[in-house]
Amino acid sequence: MTDREALALIVGVPGISYGLRHLLMMETEDMNEVLEEPERFAAVLGEANVEAVCAKRQDAQRELDAMREAGVELLTIGDAIYPPLLKRITRPPHVLFVRGSTNLNAELAIAMVGTRRASEYGMAHARRISAELVRGGACVVSGLALGIDTAAHEGTLDAGGRTIAVLGGAHDQLYPRGNRGLVERIVETGGSVITEYPMGRHPDKYSFLERNRIVVGLCHGVAVIEGPARSGALNTAHIALDEGRELFALPGDVGEVNSVLPNTLIAEGAKLITGGADILNIIDRYVLPVGRKELREAQKAGRDMMPPSRRILTAKIEPKDEPPAGEKPAARKPAERKPTARRKPAEDAPRRADPQRYAGLGEKEMRIVAALEGGMLDFDTLAEVTGLNAGELGTQLTMLELDGLIRVLPGRQYALA
Repeated sequence: MTDREALALIVGVPGISYGLRHLLMMETEDMNEVLEEPERFAAVLGEANVEAVCAKRQDAQRELDAMREAGVELLTIGDAIYPPLLKRITRPPHVLFVRGSTNLNAELAIAMVGTRRASEYGMAHARRISAELVRGGACVVSGLALGIDTAAHEGTLDAGGRTIAVLGGAHDQLYPRGNRGLVERIVETGGSVITEYPMGRHPDKYSFLERNRIVVGLCHGVAVIEGPARSGALNTAHIALDEGRELFALPGDVGEVNSVLPNTLIAEGAKLITGGADILNIIDRYVLPVGRKELREAQKAGRDMMPPSRRILTAKIEPKDEPPAGEKPAARKPAERKPTARRKPAEDAPRRADPQRYAGLGEKEMRIVAALEGGMLDFDTLAEVTGLNAGELGTQLTMLELDGLIRVLPGRQYALA
């Protein structure tokens, strides 16, 4: 068994979080040692996880055979061809399970995201802009969901381009199932279908949100096409800004529910686009000032392709509280995003949690709320105070943010909304 296969199996061990895997990878250069002698790593794993690794070892060959039969290849964070852009994000995936090309590096990659309940307007423009990006030499990345994601993938393929689809679950638990034909088309045309989840992992609302960071991490910029105020695409936009990616949005009819998110993003600083040329011009001017020829040479040499000193960073975004007529008001309250400062802003003074407002939250979410009653905290301090590992904390913070219960401030600072 190779080291990458052993790491892929450990990814599938219940109870071993991202943080624990990171510690294990610091303890040994060969993850086979963890599989063969988990007792040696009991100080990191804990007794329950030692038993879980032993159980995984018994089932290892069956899982590896299932991956091979599905045509899944492995790409680990230690591989030379692991995308340098993706490696720079917060919590880059340790392992990617890949169908199609394992070369996920692109001279220029743009993510296109939006609502599953897309209108004809959104679908048509997603296809058109994808095709225009292809003609400009870009690879289009999206999440294979219905609506805007599907239109972006299809528009790219119809134009003869390359696309990368990032799944929210395992390859053998494809969602939506109706896109199985689209998956095969992507693979057959030299594209890639990837996930960080091992075989058997069913997608859920948490895994879809986690997937968004990979969509962003593979790209130089993110384009939001359509979506209501409280949309998964908002989460992707926030990640793009956190990770220093350029953010674009397509304007829409102010009377349409699906136009609320992109119109709000534009009002708050996202770049307004009407076509692929707008994206290409901004990327060439600000994000890739070295020029396409130099960029191609840098890619071949394996050098980083995004000079951070030349990247434009826009402000973080919050959706407005006023929805179009006929739409139910969003639960999130408007909150102004202020520049990073060492001294805590007055508006982030300690607040007491309203029991009625937080009714129905889980135990882990309430730990976070209780910690933030004392005022703004950064991610590392929250992890220490709540006792949650990085993966659990990131997921819970994302859900609290989407519910409008916390605010995300510059520098990975968090406060009650």
